[in-house]
Amino acid sequence: MMTAKGLRVGVFNLDARGHVLATIPLINWLDEQGCHVTFYAYDKFKHYFAHSGVNFRTLAHGQHLIFDADAGILEMANRQLEDTEALLAEYLAEIREANFDLVLTDTFCYFGHMISHCLRIPKIVTTTIPVIDIQSIPRQPKFWIKFLQNFRSNYRSWRQYRSKAAYLEKTYSLTTRLTVFGFLPRRYRTHTMIFCPHFFFKQKSKLTEQYHFFIRPDFKHRQDDSETDLTPWKHSSKKIIYASFGTSFKVQKGELQELIDLFAKSDHILVVSKGGLQDVEIAHQYSNVFIYDYVPQLAVLEVADVFVTHGGINGLVEAIWTETPVVCYPQNVDQYHNAEMIEINRLGIYPDKRFASADVLQYCDKLLDDESIRSQLTMRKEEVRKYDAFDEVWNEVMTAKGITGPQ
Repeated sequence: MMTAKGLRVGVFNLDARGHVLATIPLINWLDEQGCHVTFYAYDKFKHYFAHSGVNFRTLAHGQHLIFDADAGILEMANRQLEDTEALLAEYLAEIREANFDLVLTDTFCYFGHMISHCLRIPKIVTTTIPVIDIQSIPRQPKFWIKFLQNFRSNYRSWRQYRSKAAYLEKTYSLTTRLTVFGFLPRRYRTHTMIFCPHFFFKQKSKLTEQYHFFIRPDFKHRQDDSETDLTPWKHSSKKIIYASFGTSFKVQKGELQELIDLFAKSDHILVVSKGGLQDVEIAHQYSNVFIYDYVPQLAVLEVADVFVTHGGINGLVEAIWTETPVVCYPQNVDQYHNAEMIEINRLGIYPDKRFASADVLQYCDKLLDDESIRSQLTMRKEEVRKYDAFDEVWNEVMTAKGITGPQ
């Protein structure tokens, strides 16, 4: 394997948990190989590198990707450009002095792409979602119906976006045009490490073995130090339903309480990770309901019988790895796509209606009785297990980029 020792790597990502968590194993692996890794991110992720040699640099401004699907992609893109302009003004000189040999950036992170372009540093892209499918959203009728319903505000947002994008393109002498979805190459000729399964892609014909690498999940380099006690229910003979709604799920306190009350009358164990609902106080005295602010998710999924989720890619990959059927209630653009692919691949259920407690219990019971879905999960897990690990991809990508070591 080509040596990585001494290679200076700058890593850039979003202020979005799902995007960062998928790449943590890669960052820690690079550190183990002797790379000098500097990760520009946000304090909420700092603890993942407490025991490594990664140089963690806290960013003062966000690179946000979380948005309401009804608010629109243009609003998100405008925020991204504003954040990027502020980050470049504050960190470009520092990064130039660091003299990185390689940039590792998320597909949607404008900042990382801009650094690579401005300083002419080779880059590898990481992605946690089927980007080529997400780009097709503007061609879907539903997109234009929403766009036309709010035509004035959307048109104004588009003009603001193009004005800011043109300014950045000129100011930093970019050789590529900024798009609403970031630096997505038209022909996909960028070396990309993909952290979601191949069967989540509809447009597989646009992927090539030369540039696109599906990465096998690596849970060893993303160990969870949580001391959450799972013993009160972990070895129960009852069926275990695990519900986790991510950080931006729009379930109201009353709906969550209704879900808890309903499951309390069932023969199942309900385990809830509150995630973004940590400020919501839930009162209950049920012996079969357990509520946590946070849980070591992989450990829970290893014993869970059904997973109720918002459809974030990390959770879905873990569900496939542990062969756990899912019920998806998506909230944002990529989650809608993920949920659709879960149903197409017969790995779970994507309800065609909004979150309702009675429906959740009904869907869970349906999945508990469906052996064909479990067989499908077993098959798909074996396909994911065959993906390349980091070290198997590293040599090929570095050779293609002509990087042999520290410059």
